[in-house]
Amino acid sequence: MVRWLVLVVVAFVLYKLIANEMRKRSEDTNRAKGAKEPTGDMVKDPVCGSYVDVASSVSVRDGEKVHRFCSYECRDAFLEQLRMAGRTLPGKPHAESADHAPKD
Repeated sequence: MVRWLVLVVVAFVLYKLIANEMRKRSEDTNRAKGAKEPTGDMVKDPVCGSYVDVASSVSVRDGEKVHRFCSYECRDAFLEQLRMAGRTLPGKPHAESADHAPKD
């Protein structure tokens, strides 16, 4: 009789553990789905052409204009294109000019 009681208690505990784990996974999945849904306006990445959510994009300000990117790689490629064209963004020191700055 005691063996059956112990077996039932162990089975119940295992059931609760498994049910709790499945509930947590379901909540995590729902939370992840919600995070992937766009929450606002979509804009086109000027480098790769993909559309990104304004709220979750990587951005660079160029005067009054804001460029938005899907990733830091696209942002860096855009900044490299500007550098190769001999142009820098306002407020950002040019990387080469910092090397040639006069020393005190």
